Amino acid sequence: MANDQNFADIDLTNATLADLENLDFNAILGKDISEYNLSPNLPDGTYLFHIEKLDRKDTAADTENEKKARIHANLQLKAHRATQVHAADIDLATLEGRTHFESYNVLSDFGVQGIIKLVLGVVGVSFKDKEAIKQVGSSVFALLNQLISEKVIFGAQVKTVERGGYENCNIVLKEKSFIAMDAAAELL
Repeated sequence: MANDQNFADIDLTNATLADLENLDFNAILGKDISEYNLSPNLPDGTYLFHIEKLDRKDTAADTENEKKARIHANLQLKAHRATQVHAADIDLATLEGRTHFESYNVLSDFGVQGIIKLVLGVVGVSFKDKEAIKQVGSSVFALLNQLISEKVIFGAQVKTVERGGYENCNIVLKEKSFIAMDAAAELL
């Protein structure tokens, strides 16, 4: 089959079978192997997100390898818009709709602190303001469910760090790295 159409020219959200028939494997997989991006991570930058869902993953203890049992709260976030990225050669529009994942072991203090900092960053409450935190007046789980059900938009900086040969792309859990939901809504 001839390559009658460029793969990049097809809107996959509305593609018909006729659109796909005009593509051959060479149009899709014909670039030099070094030209493909093998990282599913978002490039470092600041994004407007909403939390799409919360999943739970349980892992039993592994006594042979001295690993404790874990319960991970896995968050799936949808990027609405990139407000800035550190790589100059990236078209910001190509990042819209991308999915980002965050995972927190909620059986550890570090994991619970991380998910609380995320929620506080979304609602715009200082991590150090104990009175403001009391005013939030809800459980972390209830707040997460509310943010998910209302598709609350917020901004956050993501950064990729390499450790042990693996790349981890995570939200930076510092107050200044968030755009609270009120300010984020104005940016859309």
